Amino acid sequence: MKKKISPSVNISQLAKELGRSRRSARRYMEHPDWPFGQGPWKRSQLAEILRWAAATVRSKADAPSMDPFQNEQNEKKLAAQVRLMEARLQAAQAALERDKAMVVPVEEVNTEWQAIGAFVCGRIQPLERAISAIAIKHGMPAPSPSFSEEVRGMISDALVPLSKATPA
Repeated sequence: MKKKISPSVNISQLAKELGRSRRSARRYMEHPDWPFGQGPWKRSQLAEILRWAAATVRSKADAPSMDPFQNEQNEKKLAAQVRLMEARLQAAQAALERDKAMVVPVEEVNTEWQAIGAFVCGRIQPLERAISAIAIKHGMPAPSPSFSEEVRGMISDALVPLSKATPA
């Protein structure tokens, strides 16, 4: 069974995508430049959120400190975070493209559904004559008009729900 993909992302899922704790993800949301609202967010926004987070971390890495040793350590740590977020961004973009490829346009579904309905109707409608022919072949007397009408009614009753059905 396929895993159902949620159309939205909550704070826990965002933290996981960022490779951070929920608390760290909340700190991003508290950033004065955070443009994405309080969530939940659309899955399609995930790549943009990751891009924003990577840019924010990158700008933080560019900010100098008074301690040169601290600068070097921070720079390495933040550069690693940026690489991780960029990798996650690429993965999120690939997942979004894969999800988009699985979506079938409504027009295609409706066209296929109509073709299936026409095929089924085309196969069922001639059954009245076929049933009458089989009855005669097996030695039954020629079907009466009421028999034919009853069979036609049954076939029509079977086709009515099909004609009203729409794809799920």
